[in-house]
Amino acid sequence: MKLILLLLTTVMFVNCANTIERTTLEKKNLKGKVKSLHFKVFEVIETDEELRKGEEQSGLFFGNNMTKFDKRGYETEYIVFKNNGDIDYHLTYNYNKQGLITEEIEFYSDGEIKGKTSFNYTKKNDSILVTKNNSNYGIKNYNIKYDENKNLIFDGRTFKYDKNNNLIKEITEYDTTTREYDADGNMIKKIYKGTITTIISEFKYTDFDKMGNWVKQIEFRKGKARFICERKIEYY
Repeated sequence: MKLILLLLTTVMFVNCANTIERTTLEKKNLKGKVKSLHFKVFEVIETDEELRKGEEQSGLFFGNNMTKFDKRGYETEYIVFKNNGDIDYHLTYNYNKQGLITEEIEFYSDGEIKGKTSFNYTKKNDSILVTKNNSNYGIKNYNIKYDENKNLIFDGRTFKYDKNNNLIKEITEYDTTTREYDADGNMIKKIYKGTITTIISEFKYTDFDKMGNWVKQIEFRKGKARFICERKIEYY
């Protein structure tokens, strides 16, 4: 009897898993069949007449980086570049048929593998138990939950969404981030509140491509333009 119940649970999970995870393109509000997204950030040089690009920024998540997607719309690679164009950091991802990540591989800048992480999933009442096995740090178990719209609502962090499935609040043990969006789903305001500091950013979009995806964004802090962000988008 226990075996039958286990098999039924597994079958139900596999069937339901087709509607569990939104694609990366959906979560990033990218329209069309995007193949790659190249992102660059520059400091702003402000003159009386215009805003010009200054020094290019670098960093793991705030600099010269590229995201690649498969034809289903899931992120398959994340690459961070140094200012000279060399690779600084590289991740690849594999997924199952239900759109859940099964493997993450991290590379050193020279292309050598730094570590591998595998992910296994077990249906558990209204949540999913994730077994994360990292080649360097061992095994970690945690629960994740999704809502009826395939939005991740819990993974140790808590996430809240508006009626258009835009992420409007992210709560962790240490900080809270809230976001506001325009009618097209582009983020126009972000408020980060940590234990020590609060950062309020507002965003203006000046250029879009033929698919309606933004390719130039200006970030303001305390009413002053701080960064110019540019995106180059390649499509299938």
